[in-house]
Amino acid sequence: MKMNLPNSAAPNTDLALAARRREVENALLTQALCGRRPSPAVLAQLRRYENGELSREEAFAGLYQGHDTSE
Repeated sequence: MKMNLPNSAAPNTDLALAARRREVENALLTQALCGRRPSPAVLAQLRRYENGELSREEAFAGLYQGHDTSE
C-alpha cells in the first residue's frame, strides 16, 4: 500500500516569502528608529531578497556598511 503523504521537506514558498517580508520590514523599522534612511539601491536589494533573488547577507549588507557596531 503506497501512501501519498505531503513532502514536509519541500519549502512552502508562501511562508518563506512572508518570513523574508517580515525581516525586511523589521530592518526598515530599525533603520527608521535609528534615524537612518536607506538609499534607493539598498531598498532595491531588500526587494530582491523578498523575492528570493538575493541571499540575506547580500541584501542586508548595504544597511550596515560604514556603521561602527563595536559600541
